[in-house]
Amino acid sequence: MSGEPKLPETICCYIVQCADGTLYTGWTADIERRVRDHNAGRGGRYTRARRPVNLIYTEPQPDSRTARQREAALKRLRREAKLALADVSDEPPPIEPHAAPRQFIYHLLPQADWDRARATGIYAPAALAGDGFIHCSTIAQLAGVAERYFAGRADVVILRIDPARLTAPVRYEPSEPGQVFPHLYGALELEAVTESRRLDFDSDGRTLLPAQWRPREKG
Repeated sequence: MSGEPKLPETICCYIVQCADGTLYTGWTADIERRVRDHNAGRGGRYTRARRPVNLIYTEPQPDSRTARQREAALKRLRREAKLALADVSDEPPPIEPHAAPRQFIYHLLPQADWDRARATGIYAPAALAGDGFIHCSTIAQLAGVAERYFAGRADVVILRIDPARLTAPVRYEPSEPGQVFPHLYGALELEAVTESRRLDFDSDGRTLLPAQWRPREKG
């Protein structure tokens, strides 16, 4: 067949919070475009009259059939369960849309780098210059990232970051097959760090997270 090759899809389910505080759930193969469509009035009848919307949750899916099934399960959840899954508080939405989703994001870094950031008041790692952004994770992705890149280390700190306090934008972008990660396109102001903790592992090498941080079970 001729023509341009089809780009690989990154399928995910998602939840957005509308301007009136209500929640909308869907699935897509292009989360950035889908959120733009919602905010342009092209994303669905429900959100068209409730703009702007803020992305608060994404969940990668292996294929469209699984995504539709998971979407249906998410829609059956009560509002409180959706907010808990997204790791956000039930507070009034902002008047103006944020460039970043409102769920907390997380970043892992060596203790020495964190000490330097606290001394200077800002965190701008070498990766920011090289990649153009700071790699972050959602709470559901945090343990996997920790075990993949920092296994066995005792000098690593976890930062819990509130995107609403950031100046630089956060963009959710494909980083691995089926995974959409938050990327911070600029330096991290320390005012956006709501909590910092040492990264710990159990005897089997699994990441130990504070109980209030752990991702909720999927319904």
